[in-house]
Formats: sequence, C-alpha cells, structure tokens
Amino acid sequence: MAHMETQAIENRTEKERTLIKILTLLLLCTLAPGCHSYTTIPAAHTILTETYESANYHQFRQAERSLPTDVWVTHPKIGRYNQSRSRREIKLADELLDTLRPKLKSMRASELLDSLEVSPPDSYDWIPESVAFYFFRDGNEMIIEELNRRPKSEFETLRSYTEDRRVVFTDPSGEYLTVGSVVHRLLGDISWSL
Repeated sequence: MAHMETQAIENRTEKERTLIKILTLLLLCTLAPGCHSYTTIPAAHTILTETYESANYHQFRQAERSLPTDVWVTHPKIGRYNQSRSRREIKLADELLDTLRPKLKSMRASELLDSLEVSPPDSYDWIPESVAFYFFRDGNEMIIEELNRRPKSEFETLRSYTEDRRVVFTDPSGEYLTVGSVVHRLLGDISWSL
C-alpha cells in the first residue's frame, strides 16, 4: 500500500510538473510578439505612460480621496458623484497633460498613434474615475487632436494600422474607437467599418 501511495505522489508530481511547463509556455507565448492576434503590439512605455509614471503618486492619492467637505451632485447619465473629487483629479491630470503637450508637436504621426492608451481587441479596460482615468482619456483625445492638425501626407505611413482592432481608451459613455477607425478617419476613408 505504501508503494502505491509513493507512486501516486510521484505521478501527481510529474503531472504537476507537466502542467507547470504548459502554463509557462502559454505565458511566454502571450508575451511573445508573434503570438498576438492583433497586428501591432502596444509599446510597453509610451509618452503617456512615461509621463504618468513620472508623476507624484502622493498627490494622486490625496486628490482621489473623498473629504467630508466635498460636494456631491447628481448627473443625469452617471448618477450621484463626488464633484469636488472629480475637479481635483481633473486639475492634476490637466497639469500633467500640460507638460506633455509641447512634446507631442515634435513626434511623428506613427509615434503619436503608438502612444495612444489602448486595450486588446474586443475588450475594454475600464479605469475607474481617478487621475489616471482623466489623464489617459484626455491624453488620447489630445493625441488624436494633434494627429488631426497634421498634413494628410503624414498619414500614408499609417495605412498598416487600418485593420488594427485595439480599443482606444475613451470615456465609457463616449464613442467606441479602435486604432484602425482613428486611422481611417485621418485618411479620410469614406467607406469603412469598425
């Protein structure tokens, strides 16, 4: 009987080892560039993420807490929310974005497009209202506005992105955008679909 228990433990251990190997391979595949189903992989560090990560997180935590003196209001679309907190968060996000604005002017169109905060296709990574929410939402809007100011001749280099289905982070109640739809608009394509 003891021999059977030892063998069962050895077999289970071998099965566990095999499972660990399989999970490790799956994890490595999801991290490897060739294993993704979308055409381009977002850069790990974009100008948006670098700017946000260089900020003072202590200020974020201070702005993102509710205070007894905060004013709460009811909005027709989102319901009751802390207006004072939102204003603090927006103020910090705007201050960060002001430091970013001059840098965007010197970036190529492809660099701007690669700097959008995106999620994988058919998903939407929602960031709860916070400094990050306002920063990435408004940062994406600012990048798209900067792209719209560029001459159309710069957009020909973006044609490879027309099938890119990554989802651009916007306001949850706003328009659903993909990187491909942004490029189609920049190119002035009349007939295209998400």
